[in-house]
Amino acid sequence: MTEGALLEVAGITKWYSEQRALANAGPAVVWSWKQARFRGDVFQVLPLLFAFTGAIIGAAAGASAQSNDAALRIETKIPLGDVRGRIDHMAADIERQRLFVAELGNNTVGIVDVGQGKMLQVLGGLKEPQGVGYLPSADTLFVANGGDGSLRLFQGPNYTANARIDFGSDADNVRVDQSSQHVVVGYGNGALAVIDGATRNKIAEIRLPAHPEGFQLDPSYGPGLCQPPQRPRHRGR
Repeated sequence: MTEGALLEVAGITKWYSEQRALANAGPAVVWSWKQARFRGDVFQVLPLLFAFTGAIIGAAAGASAQSNDAALRIETKIPLGDVRGRIDHMAADIERQRLFVAELGNNTVGIVDVGQGKMLQVLGGLKEPQGVGYLPSADTLFVANGGDGSLRLFQGPNYTANARIDFGSDADNVRVDQSSQHVVVGYGNGALAVIDGATRNKIAEIRLPAHPEGFQLDPSYGPGLCQPPQRPRHRGR
């Protein structure tokens, strides 16, 4: 990506207030992140695929119907600065309206203040950052690095580097379970590491037959729905 790359954000202000209202009214709301597509030097945010505040996927039928009536639109474009190479996963701090962008090819993580429509901070010194996850209860950003297999921890609100956990190789996807304060990281030739977000210690490991290219968490059981690659693994993909 070249200088002046843009992140197009869909209907942030309107969407944020509407979804907050729906969340307060609905009985079972689950926030989820969708996928943005990289196209040239522009992140084209696709309707119903990505919004900063997330999309309600588990609300009651009435609330879901109301959310469908709220059309998304491009509201603003936020320059990411001099970012080179491709971008990988994202995460968010909903309360502060901040978006964390893993800039894999640039060895950085960009922190975007979506509320103010500007870049807030850039975290450097990383090694092919791939997965990012934010745990609100600990106010901590977790960044998985494919280049050296490390998980770097940054303490909010200023995101000071204050811990590191080494997995050996290819730390990739990051998932956060807020109810248990656990952070799950896929890495290496086939494993999931479970981190206690409060103590920042590795408390469990789940071995897999291949590198977990993608996975989700099952609240009733634990880490699940792993997707091993179907062809030779290319780091960061």
